[in-house]
Amino acid sequence: MRTCSAVRVQSTRPYSFFSFGAFVTSEVVEYEPGQRIAWDAKELGGKGHHGWVLERQSGGTFVRTEETQKGWGITLAKPVLRPMMVRFHQRWLEGLAEVAGKGGPPPP
Repeated sequence: MRTCSAVRVQSTRPYSFFSFGAFVTSEVVEYEPGQRIAWDAKELGGKGHHGWVLERQSGGTFVRTEETQKGWGITLAKPVLRPMMVRFHQRWLEGLAEVAGKGGPPPP
């Protein structure tokens, strides 16, 4: 897994990455700084919509992940994919908390 110290959302150009054993093409479709980021994704046999809702709370930020997927590939992989998604979402959130605990991103 590769991570970066800061990400700046500047456009909705598609980007690609490898996740859960598949190459995924994705595009940010919603971005409200400090509140929400959401993206659509397409992979062989499926597509999905993913979102992170950020809610500031005392002592930190609560992050809720949202996801919906459909397609023949998703249906076939669901028995294996669902438990993996739960585990990996938790890992992403724990990694995010670790990075956030080290302070804000570096200046541009």
